[in-house]
Amino acid sequence: MRFLMNQYKPSTASYFRNINAINWIANDHEFSRSRDVILQFHKSFPDYQPSKLIAIPNTHKVDLYVKEESSRFSLPSFKVLGASWGLYRCLVERFKLNRTDTSLADLVKRIHREKPYLTLVAATDGNHGRAVAYMAKLLGIKSIIFTPRNVLGSECDKIRSETGSEVIQLDGNYDKTVEYASKFTNSDPGKYVLIQDFAFDGYEDIPKWIAHGYTTICQEIPFEPDVIFIPAGAGCLAHGITLYYRSISSRTRVFVIEPDTSFTVNKSLIVNKPCSDPGDSNTIMDGLNCPTVSSIAYPILANGVSFSGLVSDHDCTEAMKQLKQLEVNSGPCGAVTYAAFTNFVNKMKMDGDLKDNNKVVLLSTEAYRDFQK
Repeated sequence: MRFLMNQYKPSTASYFRNINAINWIANDHEFSRSRDVILQFHKSFPDYQPSKLIAIPNTHKVDLYVKEESSRFSLPSFKVLGASWGLYRCLVERFKLNRTDTSLADLVKRIHREKPYLTLVAATDGNHGRAVAYMAKLLGIKSIIFTPRNVLGSECDKIRSETGSEVIQLDGNYDKTVEYASKFTNSDPGKYVLIQDFAFDGYEDIPKWIAHGYTTICQEIPFEPDVIFIPAGAGCLAHGITLYYRSISSRTRVFVIEPDTSFTVNKSLIVNKPCSDPGDSNTIMDGLNCPTVSSIAYPILANGVSFSGLVSDHDCTEAMKQLKQLEVNSGPCGAVTYAAFTNFVNKMKMDGDLKDNNKVVLLSTEAYRDFQK
């Protein structure tokens, strides 16, 4: 059911359903050509390992798993999968190289021969910025990372731990921080390169490539889930995961989750129009505190997402505690999927959206971190 814009009210009591999503086919020909190349690119990193897929006991007669993204290339989050591929594609285009036979080592040589002053720029709620800073360090160049006012100092310090990174905290929300980072980059486009996982008018290619980079997660799962729960945020991760399953004639249904105080994707899906939420949330799920849905993500999500729901900070905190007891290393933005499964599983079974012996994957996107405000 669709509602008028002024009728939308965020609620954790029910979830949005699009019964036609599973039959929609995504036609992203660039992704189709790149899918296997992306996986091989990530496997080329010296410390590549698939993230853990952990079986979780439950009383709901489903096969439940957590895909634990607590360690990727030494970083505590999935974000480097997207940042690395987005940056690689960006620089291959900039230097007019062939992406099928250009290695990271080739890029390093080219950068230091022609543009050693190149500096990466990003706006971040935490993990994306650290991933960009990590990639800059890997390439031997500098990075400047802007954060919104709500990001904890401990997260800023983690970004600074990546050698060559400068962190600047702004007095604004995520949208304002992205806007500032974009203007800053445009002040000297020969020197600065914006690597952002959020698309807006005139800036679509790099967020698209970042979304494509996240699909390595799907390729590591050795079966086709019946339902996969993923955090939404501004929609870049959801874009990539949804695109993957909707481009391979899969029967996997995607369930996107957000905080009940930062709900841009849920609102956009329900009112059938890309929109923003108030943008003043103080949720503990910092990485999901994004007031506006990414412009290129929305069409993919509107057509290909089967379910969307909201979770409270309280339920997210309880989910973290339960996951810890199950020896799953998960922070707030990761535990939100377990909280959603717990909240909605009975209703999903009642509605026929989950059946006995279905395979369910919960994507936990980050390691445990401090979340006290």
